[in-house]
Amino acid sequence: MKKILAIILVLCSFCLSSCGLLKELKAGMDEAIVLVEDFCTALSVDDFDTAKGYLHPDSTPKQDKLSTFITKLEQTHNIDFSDGVAFKRRTSIGSTYYDSDYDGSVHEIEYEIAVGGVITDFFFIVIKNDSGYGLYNFGIQE
Repeated sequence: MKKILAIILVLCSFCLSSCGLLKELKAGMDEAIVLVEDFCTALSVDDFDTAKGYLHPDSTPKQDKLSTFITKLEQTHNIDFSDGVAFKRRTSIGSTYYDSDYDGSVHEIEYEIAVGGVITDFFFIVIKNDSGYGLYNFGIQE
């Protein structure tokens, strides 16, 4: 009888701790979504200084290369952020509490975004690790 009670207590503890972890992942994802949307909004008003502030310290592109990266992205895909950004829908989201490749938590978000009226599928990777928090990588899905 004591073994059954011990097993039940362990299972209950596991379930409760899992709920806390899920809640933490959800909060992290919500924060990442806001960061991505604020980043794109800053690009839409050509506020590169604010947009740079949303990048992770180890991001690709680096903060000092953001303007060049955006210009190439716009030219390659015939879009212009300054023509406006409208978020149509999130097509995929995923969170990992710890990923050894990034040495921290990772949130991956895919959006269908209208950039100046052109519907485009973007991906965003937001990480939080010992180096900092921010947008690590982003681009258009090919």
